[in-house]
Amino acid sequence: MVGAAATYSRPHDLVGALTSPEIQYAIKLSLVTCTVSALVSLIVAVPVGYLMSRGRFPGKNVMDTLLDVPIVLPPMVVGLCLLILFQTPAGRAVDKVVPFTYTVYGVVLAQFIMGAAWAVRAMRSTFDYLPSRPEDVAMTLGCSRGQAVWHV
Repeated sequence: MVGAAATYSRPHDLVGALTSPEIQYAIKLSLVTCTVSALVSLIVAVPVGYLMSRGRFPGKNVMDTLLDVPIVLPPMVVGLCLLILFQTPAGRAVDKVVPFTYTVYGVVLAQFIMGAAWAVRAMRSTFDYLPSRPEDVAMTLGCSRGQAVWHV
């Protein structure tokens, strides 16, 4: 497709497309929503990745499986599932408080769901690789678990 577009397009066609207000809006929207969803994914992924790596709690396997769902499903299916979710009574109640359906918030939510699953996997792998001994030593010296994780 790129080859066909390059064959039948001229440089001034590309410049004309990039100067179009609609294209500029789409580029800005993509950059803003991707940045916001990446930051929120990182904020969520670090503690969840740590919990999945070092924590022992009932339902850990279920949570691990649920984190895999956005990874194995195509993004189109995840988006469709979100649209269906917001057609349920609970989804409509949430949508009245924060409008997600067909809004920028919905775009960020969809990108967050896809990105957070990968970010949690990356953080979990990172914490699996790091030894827990420095945290354990910090806790014997009086740090709480949160202080040990943050400072070490």
